Amino acid sequence: MDYNWTNCSKVIKAEVNTLLLEFPRLLDDHLLGIYLYGSLASGGFNPERSNINLLVLTDHPLEDKVRHQVATLLLRMSRVPAPLDCIFAVKQETAEGLLPITLHYHEKVREEYQRALRSDNEQPPNGATSISNDQQILAFQALRTDGICLYGQSIADAIPQPSAVAFRNALIHEMQAELEHPLHDPIAFVLNGCRAMAYLRSGSLLSKRDAAIWGLTQLPEQYHSLIQQAQALYQGERLGRPVGRATLDNFAQFLQETFQQAA
Repeated sequence: MDYNWTNCSKVIKAEVNTLLLEFPRLLDDHLLGIYLYGSLASGGFNPERSNINLLVLTDHPLEDKVRHQVATLLLRMSRVPAPLDCIFAVKQETAEGLLPITLHYHEKVREEYQRALRSDNEQPPNGATSISNDQQILAFQALRTDGICLYGQSIADAIPQPSAVAFRNALIHEMQAELEHPLHDPIAFVLNGCRAMAYLRSGSLLSKRDAAIWGLTQLPEQYHSLIQQAQALYQGERLGRPVGRATLDNFAQFLQETFQQAA
């Protein structure tokens, strides 16, 4: 079944709705908007492995006390049941058309946040180093394409529109970074590779789910078994005969050559 914000489970709705109640309370008049993007907005959300992607926009950087309260809330709510990937940005565009990031929570920084909150003198990291400019551009494009405004200003008014050149470059850079560690998350690597190829060939901005479907019709047949395997695992389906490592390596080489030519 294709899960999204409209038909997701009650527990997923409850997790997000709790944040929709708590963020206005903590941020008060500084809160400008709360926006949902990623698979829960675009479709293809998998309750077993997908993150809930949120961007929270404020008119001022978070003060230390508020940062502490927000971090405590995110630690408590993330993985209940789905992991959160939550970016807090300030509505103040930089010269690059980006936004200053004042906090970025995701599960890879859980221990760092927990350690900071146990200390009397240490604040949770502000997130400026945990999300690159390229990642921010990709997030903004996802918001502009499939994002959902859950609170406050409209996406068109709140989120900068990346230029086509900036988005294309960010997409290539991020895939080149993934090519350095394809085994870190092979499922995401294969599906993101299909997404990047779809954009470079046709200008289509696809979800992971739709990118797999595109790859099975548009990419060489020798990679179809790999794409089908990634698609099945992403959707939580039972895996058939595993595809060998050589096919993944060949797919990575195929992507590498494509991105080198496109760069």
